[in-house]
Amino acid sequence: MVGTAGRGVTKIKVVAVDDDPLIRELLSIGLRTKSDSLAVDCVGDGFEALELISTQQPDVVITDLDMPRFSGADFAKELERLHPGTPLVIFSGCPPETAIRTVPTAVAAVDKIGSPNCLQSLVHAVNFAAKKNQESPA
Repeated sequence: MVGTAGRGVTKIKVVAVDDDPLIRELLSIGLRTKSDSLAVDCVGDGFEALELISTQQPDVVITDLDMPRFSGADFAKELERLHPGTPLVIFSGCPPETAIRTVPTAVAAVDKIGSPNCLQSLVHAVNFAAKKNQESPA
């Protein structure tokens, strides 16, 4: 966990990738509402995400799987190639078990359709991924 904001509070830097503008808004506003420890930047596809990740060096990346142009699975492969070890959380409309089978490098997966508490579950997954990243040897 890197960045600091305002009153010296350590923030977990998150890049979220989803092609749906409403989901991006939900993630941007909702995650910050659920946890003041998250600094969230949202982009519309994997290409934008890779550019942002190169400059922002986030602590955790969240991605959807079903996206046009550049699927979440393909994005995950490219993320691992360019930024190995960057924790990835899948936030998609499929069951978490399916998401993890599709992207075995993912640290966690949350079903954005199947749970009324999906944002809180996503906050837990991001915190878990960030903690796991801190514990990894450099």
